Amino acid sequence: MALVYILTSPRVYNKLMAEIDASYAKTNATPTMSMPPSPAASADSDDESDSESESESDDDDSDSDSDDDSDADSEASTPASNSDIIRNAAAKNMPYLQAVIREAVRVFPSQTPLLNKTVPEGGDTVAGYALPAGTQVGMDGWGILRAKQHWGDDADVFRPERWIEAASPEADPGQLEDMSSCLEALFGYGRFRCMGRSVAFMQMSKALPELLRRYDFTIIEPTRPVEKMHSAAFWMMAGLWVTIEPRESAD
Repeated sequence: MALVYILTSPRVYNKLMAEIDASYAKTNATPTMSMPPSPAASADSDDESDSESESESDDDDSDSDSDDDSDADSEASTPASNSDIIRNAAAKNMPYLQAVIREAVRVFPSQTPLLNKTVPEGGDTVAGYALPAGTQVGMDGWGILRAKQHWGDDADVFRPERWIEAASPEADPGQLEDMSSCLEALFGYGRFRCMGRSVAFMQMSKALPELLRRYDFTIIEPTRPVEKMHSAAFWMMAGLWVTIEPRESAD
């Protein structure tokens, strides 16, 4: 749904495209303010970096006959031209893109049922309630991600700027941590944490810039961008009709 929210919000689309185009136009750009990693996300950043580094090293090895060391170093830091595929490290240094991704996940999380956990042997106390062993405790992810106490009075609005504001020096130091913790609760914690979480964020970080910088999308029916949605533990979508044309600035 991230693409739908982007295409149906001209303000967000224009700001995101300006950041994407600027990123590709610079060969040695220095990031101004990258989005700080959430407390839970930082734990798997090393694994994600190792995975990407291993993949990139294979690509570098195959091109070693044609590229010298300086070219490889340049390509590893930022996209060198419009023909290059953005690296995950470069995408992470695009603060508005990361804010858009987080906000899209917040406003429209993929899971539909309650996220249940079982109270272990010996029982436990949750929010002041004594629960016997075997009790199923459900968490309403949609409720948490729309709660005004965490997201403000505009909690129902798709507004990526809230993440930029929370990361600014003028913001409450605990605001970004609170927002990130609420978002990460959707993926679970510890050994029950979603194994695909890092892959999902990496896919969005790479796919969105590549699609948007190469093509112009127009939704056929803006008042009803998606014909059908149904729940099957995850949201299933059908009927997202768009026209696609190459952007003039893209290769």
